[in-house]
Amino acid sequence: MYQYNIGLHTNRLWEKGTKMEAGTEIEKERKKERKKERKKERKKERKKERKRERERERERERERERERKKERKKKERKKERKKERKERKKERRKEGRKEGRKEGSREKVREGLRSNGVHVCLKKGQQNHISCIPPYQPVVHSQSFLLLNLYSP
Repeated sequence: MYQYNIGLHTNRLWEKGTKMEAGTEIEKERKKERKKERKKERKKERKKERKRERERERERERERERERKKERKKKERKKERKKERKERKKERRKEGRKEGRKEGSREKVREGLRSNGVHVCLKKGQQNHISCIPPYQPVVHSQSFLLLNLYSP
């Protein structure tokens, strides 16, 4: 009956000595087995944990990438809007110039001044400004079309 209870190790252990010794040997064997099992389980757990950690890290990286992508898109949109504003501004300026040319307003002012005997010329680098070279002559600013009698003393 004892042999049946102590299981597979019996024959090997029975030769060593008493029933008690056989029992303690079997307990030691079982203890070792349990220790090995626990070790294997811990190893599996650690492996699973590492796997989970890697997955979390990948997820964080994906999130960061999404954020970067959003930022890039935001910057691109900002750039585009800036370009569009610049283009619209350019267009408006061009339209304004075209309209001015159609009316010939600046040219009309110059012609009017010339007909009145005022010497008109454009200053270098200042296309919108009409000045008079001879002394004691009025100076005209073409944008405002004002005739200012500025005489030098």
